[in-house]
Amino acid sequence: IEGKKVGYTEMLSRYGVSYSKVTPDDAQEREKFLKAQAAIVAKIIAPDGADIAKIVHSTGGGLRRVYTEIEKFRRMQA
Repeated sequence: IEGKKVGYTEMLSRYGVSYSKVTPDDAQEREKFLKAQAAIVAKIIAPDGADIAKIVHSTGGGLRRVYTEIEKFRRMQA
């Protein structure tokens, strides 16, 4: 590792020798894949009565946004 930065060797050693790519390369397939992942997460953590399709659409497939959108839904319910 260039520069011999402390911690990089340790961090990169955790990745292992081979890398596996899960997300498709094609833009349309990637968007479909990410939205499916967001739907799975939303179904698990969303309260009853939440519109999963609306949550997924508003996140654009971003898993970090799923939590934010669900919190917005919960605040509207209160």
